Amino acid sequence: MAKIELSVFTKQCRDRRTDKIETLRTAAKAWVKHRNFAQVGVDWQFTNEHTRTKLKRIYPKIKLK
Repeated sequence: MAKIELSVFTKQCRDRRTDKIETLRTAAKAWVKHRNFAQVGVDWQFTNEHTRTKLKRIYPKIKLK
């Protein structure tokens, strides 16, 4: 999820350049506040079973007792 959010932030800031880190920090804080207030989430396309099928080497099925 962090990579997705970073990608969204980067795409929204492409047209702006800044030479001061404090300006970037201020913009990032405002952006995070807005995203949190809007309760933006991720619409996952995979179910657990579908993920295990596609990526079974990485996500082995856990057997519960």
